[in-house]
Amino acid sequence: GREGLRAFAESLRSAGIRMRHYVTNVVVSGDGDRARAECYVLAFVGEPGSLSQTTGRYEDELVKRGGRWAIRVRRAVIELPPT
Repeated sequence: GREGLRAFAESLRSAGIRMRHYVTNVVVSGDGDRARAECYVLAFVGEPGSLSQTTGRYEDELVKRGGRWAIRVRRAVIELPPT
């Protein structure tokens, strides 16, 4: 959940690891209370001066619950291994 993500980000920060995560070209399709989304991802991670880069895409299944959209399933497809 959200608290787990916050704790993960804080553990990276306290270890001196930095991360930049870019999401582009988002395409969403669907109707009613279900949708699919796909986007490209570019991520840089590491210590200052020695960043690693990876690219890929997210394939998401979305659902609408209580009037709000949520990611039900996210599949991360790595297309370029970390460098």
